[in-house]
Amino acid sequence: MRYENLAEMFESQCQEIGHKRLYVFYDKRLRIKNTLTAVELLEKSRNTARQIAALSPVKNFNISGRVVFLSFSSVSDFIIAFWAVVISGGIPSPIPVKMAKNVGRLNKALSYSSAVLLIRDTKSPDKNIDTLSVAFSDLCKIQEAVTDNIVSRQKTKDIALLQHSSGSTSEPKPIALSNGNVLHNLDRIARSFSISESDVGASWLPHYHDMGLIGHILVPLFSGIENHFISPVTFSISPISWLTLISKTRATISGAPNFAYQYCYEYIKKNRNKNELELSSWRVAYSGAECISLQTLKHFSSALSGTGFSADNYYPCYGLAESTLMVSCRKGIRTCQLDPKKHKKYVSVGVVCPDEITVTREDGAVCSEREIGQIIIHSPSVTEFSEQSAVNTGDVGFISDCELYVVGRQVNVVKYHGEKVYLEEVELLLDQKLAEHGVKRSIVIQADDTDSEYIVLIESNTKIIISISKEISQIISHVISEYLGDSSYKVVTVARGGVLTTSSGKPDRKQNRQLMIGKAKAEYCRKIQAE
Repeated sequence: MRYENLAEMFESQCQEIGHKRLYVFYDKRLRIKNTLTAVELLEKSRNTARQIAALSPVKNFNISGRVVFLSFSSVSDFIIAFWAVVISGGIPSPIPVKMAKNVGRLNKALSYSSAVLLIRDTKSPDKNIDTLSVAFSDLCKIQEAVTDNIVSRQKTKDIALLQHSSGSTSEPKPIALSNGNVLHNLDRIARSFSISESDVGASWLPHYHDMGLIGHILVPLFSGIENHFISPVTFSISPISWLTLISKTRATISGAPNFAYQYCYEYIKKNRNKNELELSSWRVAYSGAECISLQTLKHFSSALSGTGFSADNYYPCYGLAESTLMVSCRKGIRTCQLDPKKHKKYVSVGVVCPDEITVTREDGAVCSEREIGQIIIHSPSVTEFSEQSAVNTGDVGFISDCELYVVGRQVNVVKYHGEKVYLEEVELLLDQKLAEHGVKRSIVIQADDTDSEYIVLIESNTKIIISISKEISQIISHVISEYLGDSSYKVVTVARGGVLTTSSGKPDRKQNRQLMIGKAKAEYCRKIQAE
């Protein structure tokens, strides 16, 4: 390993890269609003670190070896604050702005992390927060002279970063990663994508989650490449902006979860404005963070025909915050079909090493070839601060010809007539069949604990709630019948944005279930009262 800690990597890489542009930031019209060279980043981060150091004796705290929460909507200011905390010996912990505004959730996070400081780019009332809070703009006004001797003295096994899981089925949980974990994963990503100094990155991903933070802030610095940013809001309003950014900057590396590719496909199909895109430079189009749909990838590449984009450049990936980011990936699409009757093809997420990834049964025994079980990981990228040497990912999948295929989440497995049914499969099939009818996505929710009643939550692609036509009803009925037989179900439709999501944009299954069940109970009570 080239470096002992992240601070050493940061200082060394900034000096080596020098005056080359490192990060470029765009507004919603894709006009450059700010840039950072490596030298500028180094200088600004050092200045911010000095200002934090000046603040410490006044407020009677020390961030060395302690957690510092970072809540920023501005990715450029976030990057400066992140590295300032790192070189000060602190442990940066990015959190969404929404979480910082929720005093209850924030104080809960503060209690388990013992964070000594919250830095954010907006001012808001701090009287109910259980730690010191400071606005980034106020921090930058501090002028006290402080010694320059503030470089981190962390060791490889010391905690470098506190990430949070996205929490799609439970409360987001903190994940402590060592310097060694992060550096190992940065090297793994660089090798897997064959990154060279001529590469260029592009991203709309949230900077407070592993894919955006590790993949497009840390990896570019580690590899010495330029990265271009638009905001998640810009992408959500106009998904074509992501592709336009890649085209405009001649980016070679960019990616997103499966839903983003589907979102782009639906947008292009409806608006047909792809003529100005030139995507021949895009050699690494990675997809991860959720189950990958073969049909989505086919639709996406088909929609981009004539733009220079090649389906050969797909990189299906598997990763999670407990493993810093990447667990495995592969270039190109390879599929495997377990049940010929259902015509379901799973997408490989890469060759795996038996020493790092195993698929096991509930009793802990290793599964046989093509047998579905729980995915267990243990590698140098995996957090060293878990209670066990191996981490149960919470995902289920199988291995075929040494390649890993992800099926879904353990908590989303139900049983029908003694056979396991993976709700992600049901949802993917519904999404594929309903896309033509204005459906953005669907979620199948257990209405009770008996595996016999379900709520099918349908989100529209438009602001207007879709009407359940006879054709849509028949599609839903057919899919439910195929997977869940004669189970009873209720269809609930919501307009675009009506599905509750996590901070990373994935459906929040726990919150949606509570909301839907809560509404059902309220409707029942109103009915009883009326009678």
